[in-house]
Amino acid sequence: NTLGEYTLTYRAVDSAGNSQTEVRVITVVDRHGPAIVLNGESTMALEFGDVFSEPGYTATDNFDESVDVSVIGYVNTAELGSYTLTYSATDTSANHTQVLRTVNVVDTTAPHLTLIGDNPLTLNEDTVYVELGHNVTDLADTDPTVSVSGDLDMGQPGSYTLNYTAEDASGNTTTQTRPVIVKYITQPVMSLNGSTRIEWEFGDAFIDLGYTVTDNLDESIDVEIDGLVNVD
Repeated sequence: NTLGEYTLTYRAVDSAGNSQTEVRVITVVDRHGPAIVLNGESTMALEFGDVFSEPGYTATDNFDESVDVSVIGYVNTAELGSYTLTYSATDTSANHTQVLRTVNVVDTTAPHLTLIGDNPLTLNEDTVYVELGHNVTDLADTDPTVSVSGDLDMGQPGSYTLNYTAEDASGNTTTQTRPVIVKYITQPVMSLNGSTRIEWEFGDAFIDLGYTVTDNLDESIDVEIDGLVNVD
């Protein structure tokens, strides 16, 4: 239980008094390195941007009452990747122990996607669709991709859906949808025959001068006339 050098002396004597002596030297040494036990997992994941907090460790030795542990390495949570921390301890007998911890900085947060413009969106039939756009941000990826899918027929009235998918470099995705309603919303074109302001002789029967009306969809349009002319 105590390190050091010990001597054992062996002496043999026969009945005639003859003797021989031999010496054995025993050195008590410590060849066992310290034991380092990591708190938490030896391989752990940390979300991008989070603060790394050392989980800690314990170190014991079969001879030394206390052992110092040095930690070499760093974790940069502002950059995705794998980082290695090396925990080392050496006892007074120069026995050395080393334990590794791997910290993977990962991105598991999906991009934030918002659509620009009306949602749902109503469009006039037979017009050209112009994409209103979107805004996308991500925790780790400065330029996530956005794809737009969906069938939209501007020549056919109906309800359609455009699907927007944002994906960052870590494969996290966010989806948004924009309902699109295509319908006929162009007003008929109407013009009055004659002037829009006329004089009519007192007592004469009023005869409407008429009008013309056209539409880009309907061949005929009903016109309602509201009002009264009292020639008396």
